[in-house]
Amino acid sequence: MNPQEPAATPDEQRTLYEAATCFRNMGCWNWVTEDHLFGIMNPETGETGYCCVLGQMGEFYGLAVYLGTEGLAGLIYMKTQRLPANPAESLAYQKCLMASFEDREIVPKPDRDLIRDLGLKFRGRGAWPLFRSYLPGYHPWYLTGPETRFLTLSLEQAAETADRLREDPDLLMPPSQGHFLVRVSERSGDRLEWRDEWRSPDLPEAEARQPVVLIIDEHALNEIKQTASPVHNTLEIDCFSLPTTVMGEGGGRPYYPVMFLAVEKQSGYVLGSEILPSHDFHKIVSDKFMALLREIKVLPRIEVRREDLHALLKPIASALGMSIKRVKRLKSMEEAQNSLTDFLGGRFPG
Repeated sequence: MNPQEPAATPDEQRTLYEAATCFRNMGCWNWVTEDHLFGIMNPETGETGYCCVLGQMGEFYGLAVYLGTEGLAGLIYMKTQRLPANPAESLAYQKCLMASFEDREIVPKPDRDLIRDLGLKFRGRGAWPLFRSYLPGYHPWYLTGPETRFLTLSLEQAAETADRLREDPDLLMPPSQGHFLVRVSERSGDRLEWRDEWRSPDLPEAEARQPVVLIIDEHALNEIKQTASPVHNTLEIDCFSLPTTVMGEGGGRPYYPVMFLAVEKQSGYVLGSEILPSHDFHKIVSDKFMALLREIKVLPRIEVRREDLHALLKPIASALGMSIKRVKRLKSMEEAQNSLTDFLGGRFPG
């Protein structure tokens, strides 16, 4: 939980568990698929959460609420792109609140202790609610008070929408492409009155997912031009999340650090590596790239697999007369990455 956000009260936590239990008992994943997306507007912030019912495949049951256009864009990206096998990297695209239903042994002890303290009991396989907040680059974490309240409303409204969808299979059929049914509320006394609206989210273009190219350090650029020589070798460069977490400052939520790695394609030799913070590594990686060129004093060809790295490094490579190409696979990089993963134990915290 973010220490700057207020924690949920016991009453708010109990209400969340009650809403989750009602949602689970419906079993709405029997007729609602992951393609049935609909929105819930947060009455506290005005932000829309896009709901995805999980469970049709019979492996994982729950409700994911993707937050705002960033969350929705991440969901669409995950559905349409081939993501890396690295679980920590897949978390880089998730901005959502998750309610899932697990076996008892999957639920961490702090959550079981909370259930006991609230006077609640759950029995059976897949009967134990588990709630987590997902932010890009961060480890799944406990809910804040505002997140608890919004996930409660989302479970309640998702249950109502699913019930209506069973009676009307065309309920979520949009009047025009790109629109989503969104549940919007108005306060009437101490109650919220809900209604349907069709809304079109202002989704970012694919290019908007790329980082803004930073201003190049001309002094460092001139130094490289004077000391480095072109070579025919190829340097593979990548950034990827490490399968381990680092605790945030002041006891904040843990995050997955990012490894900047440069590997010579021909020999597989690692020429540069550095661990960067996940939340702002784009601001740092161009400096690390230029520092690497100053150190090795050569200007090789560059290959990358990520769009964002290509966009970030291309202005530097062009200014230095270097070739930079985006490729589907970095074979030498993969070997180095696998060795690093094995060294770290190859495990991703759940």
